[in-house]
Amino acid sequence: MTTLRGGTAAALGPLASFIFPFAATAEPLVTSRPLDLHLERLIVALVFCVAIAVGAVLLLKRASKTQGRGQNLLSAPWLKGVGQAVTVLESRRISMHADVCRVACAGREYLVVVSPGGATVLKESAQTEPAA
Repeated sequence: MTTLRGGTAAALGPLASFIFPFAATAEPLVTSRPLDLHLERLIVALVFCVAIAVGAVLLLKRASKTQGRGQNLLSAPWLKGVGQAVTVLESRRISMHADVCRVACAGREYLVVVSPGGATVLKESAQTEPAA
């Protein structure tokens, strides 16, 4: 088997494609049908998705208007009575990843540190009445 040196191969390359033009044309690797996209279906799907997104935004906006300050989405009108036993009285950020919260539940107060690793109860006491 003989190998061509760099100069010889460079000189014979264009000559070989001129003499054997069928060797330069290759069959495509992938033969498939063109995409069969229906523009009407795409537009209807886009309008449907936008309508769902707008509906969700309006629903969340309506739910946020009915809440007082410091409450969560569980106080929405359709979920009355769910999650009402726990109240966050105070919350302070102590670092980039942790908060200290004062929480009241069933007549007791808890001082809790909340971090990505979990929550730790620092102090538990009887609930004091707020000063008027």
